[in-house]
Amino acid sequence: MASNRHSQSRDQFYQSLPWFLRIALSVFRFLASVKLAVICIASLAATLAYATFYESKHGSPATQEKIYQSPGFGILLAFLAINIFCAAAIRFPWKRRQTGFVVTHIGLLVLIAGSFVGLKLSDEGNVAIAEGDTADRFVRTQHPLIRVRQIDRKTGSSEGEYEMPFNGGAFDWPAGSFEVISDKTFPFKIAVKEYIANAGPKRIHVESKGGMPMVRIRPMTKPPGATEARDVFEEERGTWLEIPTEASRSMRTSQSAGPARFAFTYANDKRVIDDFLNPPKNPGENGVARIHYTDKNDKPRTFDIRVDDAKANDPVVLPDSDLTVTFVNSDSQEINDRAMVAALGESVFRLVTFNVRKGSGPNIAHRGYAYQPTFPPIIPPGGEGKPPEPLVTISYFRPLDLGGGGMGGTFGVVELMGDPDGNLYYRVFGRDSTPPKPGETPAPRPGVVKSSGPLKLGEKIVAFGGNPNMPMTLNFEVEKYLTSGVDKIVYEPIELPVGKKGEGLAAAFLEMTVDGETREFWVRRPANFDTWFNDVSFPSKDFQVAYDCDRKSLNFQIKLVDFEAKFAKGSPEPTAYESKVLLTDESKGIKDKPFTIYMNHPLEHRGYVFYQSSYVPERDPRTKQETGDFQSIFQVGLDAGRPLKYGGSALIVLGVFLQFYMRAGVFTDGGKREDHRAAERARKLLERKGKKDVPKVKPGRTKRPKNPDEAIL
Repeated sequence: MASNRHSQSRDQFYQSLPWFLRIALSVFRFLASVKLAVICIASLAATLAYATFYESKHGSPATQEKIYQSPGFGILLAFLAINIFCAAAIRFPWKRRQTGFVVTHIGLLVLIAGSFVGLKLSDEGNVAIAEGDTADRFVRTQHPLIRVRQIDRKTGSSEGEYEMPFNGGAFDWPAGSFEVISDKTFPFKIAVKEYIANAGPKRIHVESKGGMPMVRIRPMTKPPGATEARDVFEEERGTWLEIPTEASRSMRTSQSAGPARFAFTYANDKRVIDDFLNPPKNPGENGVARIHYTDKNDKPRTFDIRVDDAKANDPVVLPDSDLTVTFVNSDSQEINDRAMVAALGESVFRLVTFNVRKGSGPNIAHRGYAYQPTFPPIIPPGGEGKPPEPLVTISYFRPLDLGGGGMGGTFGVVELMGDPDGNLYYRVFGRDSTPPKPGETPAPRPGVVKSSGPLKLGEKIVAFGGNPNMPMTLNFEVEKYLTSGVDKIVYEPIELPVGKKGEGLAAAFLEMTVDGETREFWVRRPANFDTWFNDVSFPSKDFQVAYDCDRKSLNFQIKLVDFEAKFAKGSPEPTAYESKVLLTDESKGIKDKPFTIYMNHPLEHRGYVFYQSSYVPERDPRTKQETGDFQSIFQVGLDAGRPLKYGGSALIVLGVFLQFYMRAGVFTDGGKREDHRAAERARKLLERKGKKDVPKVKPGRTKRPKNPDEAIL
């Protein structure tokens, strides 16, 4: 009966309040209710369970971005904090026995506040220090940016640096995206057109103004007894023969694969193409010099001189002309440039020299270079100065030495030639088919032209093989020909294995505009903590662009004195490693203070905590061999909310202890007196409202309300 009267008095008091207070009180009661607490806690538990599953599939960065840093998760924590606060506030004034309850709720609120402060104000990153070096900054890996330097063309030094924060996120951008990240005050405009969260490099070749000629050849070989042919270069789609910039004078490149060699020459002269397709029939051992000249009727003519038969100082008058040529010698010159040797496939220039005069004029030395048809016939000493106008051009055809021990046992050469109009031609050199005599050691033999002619893209040509003397068969096709191409790196998405999600390197495709000129290029975050700059040139300015991370000053220095890794016997993996460092902080009067950082033993200074994360062996930049020194990697953390988190946790523990202690201790009678006083206050309130004959409640006989919210009145 007392409980019913208490409930009726509460309802009557509630109905006597103004409507807006009744609404506010209803909202307040709901925010303080156990129902909301159950909803918040259940929602939080479900969210954390889903986040665990989501992280295993997409990685920690994606989970942070999509869940923990999302507005929805923040709202959920806000409702939980409001519920905790209201649940404590609705019971004010608090009784002595509620001390533990209040302390626990304050601890929960402090803990949530610490998490919020940590999320907003904390910082983290990495520091990489080589032995003997000092670091005073750390790399903020969670704060990526695009870094641009303007370069002085005269000195090569930086004229200014610009930073543009850019975080593309944990997922690839959809097609057609476009985001301008540069400021209007910058001397350039940069926009991101494509973003890949986990990017892998891919080499492509595209037509581009100012590039070099290149072809993609796919040779297939079928060894004796094999059922299927395989790619000679062991790639999915063959390989590119690219004429390097340093070989622009010869416009030729070559590449060997096993016992075969492949070469590509670019020619913009029809005479060179004719010589390529129609070599001399009987070149002998030292080849044939084919002299191109113009006769008295201004018609192009050729005259072949077999070097084996040529006699020095024996003038020869070219037919129907006033030109006289005199054989001087055949010679060879060493090539000292490694890149040139790799491009040409030979370590020497083989050449012939003729003196040529017109009428009674002076003799002028002209040269012809074997398999270098685009070389000029007159090269001044040292390659400097303007040479005299050539009277003739010389195409020198010299047979290749194939087979035996020479040229690494090369049994054939496939030569390609392209012109500016996109036409391709080929010729195949094979070994002389004469077998060695019994007991005779195979020796290099002059190569002969087996086949030649025009070549279409995708056309398969059988180069050689398929007979008893050469059971191995090789065929080839040209898949692509670029008259002016560039070789560049692009990036494409890669799928990382489970457990490695979120550890990939992001890449961005940028569009940069300067004075109306636009360039497009890729940048990727570095695999280490260095900055990788891309050179980007414009007619008026030069820049360097990098996808980097923000670098923040520590305001003190750490020097790595020594790094030591300990290995178990027979195991290449370290069992433990530690770094001995010296800390210097002049503002605090600290100079070379020694510390040792190892697993679970970090260095703490000014709120920063340095954990031993990993290490990288140092390598010699020339030999790529390990030097024995190491670069130690430290993880750096600055948690601004850590004091609040620790304080909140301590309050929660204290509050729980007080609740158990005071509920079972001498400070309470289980709430009987509080219940009696509450019922008595309600009875007196009803009497003031005009209710009469309200019976008094005897102490110790009041029943507790089933709903804890009924105790508020």
